Amino acid sequence: MTHDTTLRTDGFGTQSRVSGATREAATAPANGNGVDGSSNGNGQLQMTNQLRILRADQSWSQAELARQLGVSRQTVNALERGKYHPSLPLAFRISYLFERPIEDVFHPRWKRGGNGD
Repeated sequence: MTHDTTLRTDGFGTQSRVSGATREAATAPANGNGVDGSSNGNGQLQMTNQLRILRADQSWSQAELARQLGVSRQTVNALERGKYHPSLPLAFRISYLFERPIEDVFHPRWKRGGNGD
């Protein structure tokens, strides 16, 4: 049996091999159904962040922030809108760039499931 693999690059430029099934989960959108840890059977993890505010405080455009992080402007836009959760290395890189603890930049919040909880 052969496995379909591809290279994946994180926010630090580190490449890793990802299998077909893992690739789908690793690139899942931040919709509460991916490997990003969102579903635990009791609800969904929603992540908010202060990225837009921190970027504005520095008077940086999305393109400038993207250049400094080594990602696309579209990635910065998706992060700011909550449509994409960063990889752990990218989250730490963002934290380092803004000289803030990661907890000051990203805020996890559990949303209860619709089963009467």
